[in-house]
Amino acid sequence: MESTIKFSDPSAIKEELIKKYPPKVAKKRSKAIVLNDPETVPEVQANVRTVPGIITQRSCSYAGCKGVVLGPTRDIVNITHGPIGCSFYSWLTRRNQTKPESAEHENYMPYCFST
Repeated sequence: MESTIKFSDPSAIKEELIKKYPPKVAKKRSKAIVLNDPETVPEVQANVRTVPGIITQRSCSYAGCKGVVLGPTRDIVNITHGPIGCSFYSWLTRRNQTKPESAEHENYMPYCFST
């Protein structure tokens, strides 16, 4: 049975959300969580670079690059540098995977090396 945690202060909820992140990531993520305060106008961060491994409204930058840019290639072996978890979860998840022109053509689509 799950226990319910009640917060009386919205900033306590924000602290609870970011405490699971490493300090550097938590600092960046805390700026993206906006509290409703009638006294101040919130500053929304809309044009900020995403951090690989962090899912945002625009999804993960690493998985997006791997799926959109590297996904359609079949005649090269992809060597990527990024979090290994991202590499694993973005491996062969593209809906429209590339196919070789014939059985004689190279198809390295199933392979990816990660540093």
